[in-house]
Amino acid sequence: MEAAVYLVRGKPGCIGDEHQLLDQLWHADLLTATSIRQRQPAAKHDSASADRGSSLAFFRGLAPIALIFGRRLAEMIDLREVNSAIDIGGGPGHSLIGLRETKPGLRSTLLELHRASPLRKELLADESLADGMEFEIGDIVQAPSAMTHDLAILKAVIQVLSPQQHFGFRSQTAQSFLLAL
Repeated sequence: MEAAVYLVRGKPGCIGDEHQLLDQLWHADLLTATSIRQRQPAAKHDSASADRGSSLAFFRGLAPIALIFGRRLAEMIDLREVNSAIDIGGGPGHSLIGLRETKPGLRSTLLELHRASPLRKELLADESLADGMEFEIGDIVQAPSAMTHDLAILKAVIQVLSPQQHFGFRSQTAQSFLLAL
């Protein structure tokens, strides 16, 4: 059943072509403990030096995984009291779309670096649940979101920050409720 959903080419949820990307991401996740012990990133995706085509391919590869993550998150937590959510460093915002499938009226904000902003319009062009999503350009290490939210999502962000960035990040967000996965 799951193979038919995720491994059939041409289907919206297909992740079969992204096996290399998945391998890289799993490898990076497995190095999280090493990053903590060494106090520096052991596996870092450098999107700053990637060209537009590589960045689009990367985010397209992550889209099905991020949608699944958002759906699973909606199953794991009680969203009845959650009226707004922010995804910090969430690429084009597919995790929020996964959440909005369960709670369409959820006020959703994507906080992402400036260089990822031009890509999101193209990547979300066919996503009806992206309508009404708010986008904030910023760097969470430099300053918190301009808005407050009931739920904050950090996925694959913390393990690539330096110890100095961790300290600044913690002090900026000390009063926020953070769900770090």
